[in-house]
Amino acid sequence: MLKSLGNGLLITFLLCPNSLAQSKAVSFHVAPVASKFDRFNAHYVCQPEQLSWKIDTRKAVRWSQEAAGEVVGLDADQRHLVAVICDGKPLEAFRFRFSEFKDKDLCLYFDSWEGAQVVEEKRASGYMCK
Repeated sequence: MLKSLGNGLLITFLLCPNSLAQSKAVSFHVAPVASKFDRFNAHYVCQPEQLSWKIDTRKAVRWSQEAAGEVVGLDADQRHLVAVICDGKPLEAFRFRFSEFKDKDLCLYFDSWEGAQVVEEKRASGYMCK
């Protein structure tokens, strides 16, 4: 009986290797938002001090105007939801996967014209991701 149970577990492990393996936890950086938006180049009417961001089901975080932040403990294999909030109201949301990027050093930033984006840090020129 133990032999058949062991064989059943072995077969389950071989057919579903991800069921027993833990996903890799990853992180990414959040660039500070500008302290002031140029009103002629701003697509969004939200003021920088009213912006917050949220990842998946975590609590919303006020978007810093001074220092970069970091989001830790995300599952590298899952799709993640980024929500941008203005004065407590949803402004925009989008999903991303780490597998969509060649480089795993990612940065979330907010541009008053294009909105929020997750990009590879090396492509986030002009934004202090770290």
